[in-house]
Amino acid sequence: MPITLPPMTRRQMLQAAAALAGSAALPALARARQDGDARPDPHRVALFSDTHIDLNPATTAGRDNINMTDYLNRCIEQAMADRPPAHTMFCGDVAYLIGKTEDYDQFLALVIRLLEAGVPVHCVLGNHDNYDNFFDAGIAQRPEAPPVAGKHVGVVRTERANWLLLDSLIETDTVYGQLGEAQQDWLVRTLDGLDDKPVLVMVHHNFDWIQRDGSDWGLRDAGPMFETLSQRQNVKAVFYGHSHDWKHSRRDDGLYLVNLPPTAYVFAPGKPNGWVDCRLAEDAATLTLHCIDPRHEQHGEEVELAYR
Repeated sequence: MPITLPPMTRRQMLQAAAALAGSAALPALARARQDGDARPDPHRVALFSDTHIDLNPATTAGRDNINMTDYLNRCIEQAMADRPPAHTMFCGDVAYLIGKTEDYDQFLALVIRLLEAGVPVHCVLGNHDNYDNFFDAGIAQRPEAPPVAGKHVGVVRTERANWLLLDSLIETDTVYGQLGEAQQDWLVRTLDGLDDKPVLVMVHHNFDWIQRDGSDWGLRDAGPMFETLSQRQNVKAVFYGHSHDWKHSRRDDGLYLVNLPPTAYVFAPGKPNGWVDCRLAEDAATLTLHCIDPRHEQHGEEVELAYR
């Protein structure tokens, strides 16, 4: 199974509420409890990436010296402002630098309002994450027999799509990523065992792993992955993060590539940060970009992924 936070027990809610005491997220939590009767939209998924949450909610980083905890809190508030989504997905680099257990404690304190509203939280891991510490934080159960040894992978089934979550983390703070042969084999078996429902894939790393400056920081074995995905017509799109950018394109084989923006800091001036609202139809997905700054020229931008 993917790394998933199901709706919370009362004890977990109280623990997380205690962790929130004195933080900016507490008023939002109170509002979420008051509005908790709203039923999630089964065809809506909120997509987040590169949250970089630090154990200290006051930590700031990036070229604009932004507060990552505040920015994720604001994104979650936007996503929950109307009818809640059925699922939320986080595309890696949940933690700030080296994935400390306390970083994930703070992450849990921020996503509690989602869990309390009955909205599961699904995470893939990025190069700044540490899956041992992720589990040690007590926000997900370590699988006794993972589908791929040393990797956290799985399928999230929704009414109109199967989301396939991959793990490109090699080692914490190693910038490039890799699925590995065992995960590539699992990918083939899993895709061949799914029904004909559209498949949307999520993985943290970008696919051009050799950059213009000669550095390597993307997915090293993207070639075999795309060979597998291209051959199976039920696969429609691949979502990724890592490069802190918002862009989208379509390959010659009809697969869409969607680079999710960071909720945290951007790498280049003028780039948007925020989250993406994904609304699923039977033959397409519509993406809406929600920027932290509603004055950004790309705020509200819509992209339709008409399936091949």
